Amino acid sequence: MTSLAAPYTTSSAGNQGTSFRRNPVISAGVDLSWLKGKHNIKGGASYVYQSRFQSDLQQLFGFSDAVTSNKNAANTGNSAASSLLGFPATFSAETPQYGAVSFHLATISGYIQDDWKITRTSPPISESGTTTEPR
Repeated sequence: MTSLAAPYTTSSAGNQGTSFRRNPVISAGVDLSWLKGKHNIKGGASYVYQSRFQSDLQQLFGFSDAVTSNKNAANTGNSAASSLLGFPATFSAETPQYGAVSFHLATISGYIQDDWKITRTSPPISESGTTTEPR
């Protein structure tokens, strides 16, 4: 990646090095409904597992006006010219030892809901506070 000095507004342009990434996601879920008299009982559960591993190899080249400037005159250099000539003013690199990201996350969730009708023609009264029109 490349960073140029003013008047250019590129903070980092170019290609990043080789990146190894692995993002497995496993999910499973079940939902059940049971009609019993004036009750419509629904329930379910879900499980989600997510993992992330990333190893970056990144190099950053910084180019400045000073590298291509005339040492006897002020404000004569150009960071783009330094870049085209391949003369960086600064260099940094990220190695796999310090550029690795790894985490694992698992979530389990569930719900249960009962829609209950007082009479056959009344709208259902739900514990979640929602109502629907009668059928």
